[in-house]
Amino acid sequence: MQCLIIINERAGTVVGVSAEAVADSVAHHFVAAGHDVTCEIVKPESLGAVLARVRKEQPEVLIVGGGDGTARCAAAALVDTPTALGVLPLGTINRLARDLTIPLDTDEAAKALARGRVALIDVAEVNERIFLCNAIFGPTTRFSMERQKLRGKPALERLRGYVMVVRDVLRRRRRTPVYIDDGTGALHLRVLSLVVTNNPYSNEASLTMRRPELDAGALAVYAARHSSGWAMAAAGVKAALGRLAGDPNVLQVHAPRLTIGIAEKSSVALSIDGEVEQLSTPLVFTIRPKALRVLVPDNTA
Repeated sequence: MQCLIIINERAGTVVGVSAEAVADSVAHHFVAAGHDVTCEIVKPESLGAVLARVRKEQPEVLIVGGGDGTARCAAAALVDTPTALGVLPLGTINRLARDLTIPLDTDEAAKALARGRVALIDVAEVNERIFLCNAIFGPTTRFSMERQKLRGKPALERLRGYVMVVRDVLRRRRRTPVYIDDGTGALHLRVLSLVVTNNPYSNEASLTMRRPELDAGALAVYAARHSSGWAMAAAGVKAALGRLAGDPNVLQVHAPRLTIGIAEKSSVALSIDGEVEQLSTPLVFTIRPKALRVLVPDNTA
């Protein structure tokens, strides 16, 4: 296959190491698997222009090395095209790679993708901006803000910043009035935090929230109605133990289209696949079933 490999030189696990060495290692595995390979190392500010060019050229496969934000940018360029997206997990959290069962080790991920197969997954949108994992409203968006601000900083400074964010989130008590309309009527409630996911999370025990299906064609809302950040953190522990469905303070709604209004706010900050953006309200969520071709490990091989 004709493969273009793009490495984000500011990806979380690339900072402080040689992006060229990462690119050479990844390219080696694709060449060994018999693919025709071109490799580029891209600065974050140049990524949009490069992806616009890729959309016109339409290689058979685009491999992007970066985090969920990089994968989201690539998906925006490739949605509804014949080009398959391969996600090389070089970010901090790598939610999409985990859900696609791609190994988190760079060499193992490259080997798996080089011998992978093409699958179709859903693409979600909020106010016509796509996302592949989730969109988050509430105090936990500060984690995304802090990660962006501290990227590349010394370890002690990063640790101090994250500790301050955790402290502030745990102390949070103010709930926000919202309404959620799934097409059958508006539900009014007060939330501490709200997450909309591209396909629902599993109810099985897992240290990270996983989505067992990426092509079910459904959005899922998880509205946290807890009275404090501490109570919401306890719900996170329940989720890791597979007991989120039993929490009466977590409202779940599944639908292919959702409208969410935030009281007295004309715009809100959302963490969209780990990147914070300011969006106007109400928030309109839709899903595009099986709109993106992706490479996944061929576990039947």
